[in-house]
Amino acid sequence: MHAESMRVRLTSLHAMLLALLLTAGCSGLIFYLHYAADQNARQMLQYAAQKIQREAIDQNGKIIPEELAEEEYGLAGDNIALLALNSKNQIVSRSQSAVPFWPPHANSHWRLYIFHTTNNTFVVGLYWHKTEHDLKIQSIILILLCFSIFCISTLGAWLLIGRTLSPIGKLARQAETASMEDLQMRLQPPSNDREVLELVHTLNAMLERLAKTASVRQRFYAAASHELRTPLQALSGHLELALMRQRSSGEYREALQEARLQTQRLTTLVLELLSLNRLETSKLPLFEPVDVPQMFAAMLPTMKNDIHTAGVQIEERWETSIVYAPPLYLEILLRNLLENAVRYSPPFGKIKVHMSLKANSPCITLSNQSAHIPAEDMTRLCEPFYRPDQSRNGSTGGNGLGLAICNTIASACSWNMLLEMQEEEFKVEIKFHTVTPLQIEPVAAG
Repeated sequence: MHAESMRVRLTSLHAMLLALLLTAGCSGLIFYLHYAADQNARQMLQYAAQKIQREAIDQNGKIIPEELAEEEYGLAGDNIALLALNSKNQIVSRSQSAVPFWPPHANSHWRLYIFHTTNNTFVVGLYWHKTEHDLKIQSIILILLCFSIFCISTLGAWLLIGRTLSPIGKLARQAETASMEDLQMRLQPPSNDREVLELVHTLNAMLERLAKTASVRQRFYAAASHELRTPLQALSGHLELALMRQRSSGEYREALQEARLQTQRLTTLVLELLSLNRLETSKLPLFEPVDVPQMFAAMLPTMKNDIHTAGVQIEERWETSIVYAPPLYLEILLRNLLENAVRYSPPFGKIKVHMSLKANSPCITLSNQSAHIPAEDMTRLCEPFYRPDQSRNGSTGGNGLGLAICNTIASACSWNMLLEMQEEEFKVEIKFHTVTPLQIEPVAAG
């Protein structure tokens, strides 16, 4: 039996507490029986002595033989012996053949009461050996009774605790059948106890979350392999085509340019994958006050060519400016949101950037004109490599990691990121938390 078993620990605890309780109770009861018997003997002896003094001794302290004989006869019926001695400690009268030793010694099995008159000493004794034997038998019976109660109660506790904990074992056996390949299974409650139902509900919710995570991971690996395979195949194909026969310098240059383009695409993809992994596993840097309009203005010149090529217009509106955030993370988030908006806006479309206060918390909203995105696609836009089917052909130049990186940063910083599709406009809203400088400290990502 495993010592770490809950059943063993609970039964052992019950047994120890019960043993202490029974030991204390049994000891107390045995002590009380001995004490009560001893007190009863004392009272009987005192009463007998008082009766002898009152009826068998005259006012001068002399024995009245007739009365003493009568008292001796009455005392014999109560198993009480009487021993009368003169001034020289010589026995002058004894009630029965079995009388206390005189002078008394420690091994005597008698309880004695001694009193004196002018001329005599009286010893009233109760033979205690039989009472001691009876008390011993009672003690043994009481100990055996307590031991029986202990054994029966411990066995009952073992069976009761086992029955109470049996649903956990049944759940464990059900859970053994679950695997990463079969996370769709759900546990069935082995009993209708509220605690068991709550545990089953919690475990099923965990299995559901694991199933969703496994599904996302599976789609991630499939999409990553596709995204990595595409530029590699293109790169390999162009190089093989260029090497098939002798070509002019212009044709070689064209092949090299295409190879460089695919290499750049592959490099960008790998770097963004590394960035996504670093965001998910590293600790957050310190939160600092950041002037968002100033950061945004410094970012625009670095994207001037992409914005000019797309022909989009950027409309800015700043109702507030300061947020507390890790500057690098905030810059990565804003850059990815802006790149995503530029990439997926129609030619000569408009991108709106709006920063305001909502419930005293800074909020940045970035929206762009967009073709309608179905609701089922909206729920998956933050998955790595996911893009709606119509944009998966790569014509936009994206790899489906932008919004995933933004979502990872928002989750790590505990910001709320909301995606909405309003008519022909795609909107991303980032709501920051109100933070004071005293609250700023690094926290673990994820």
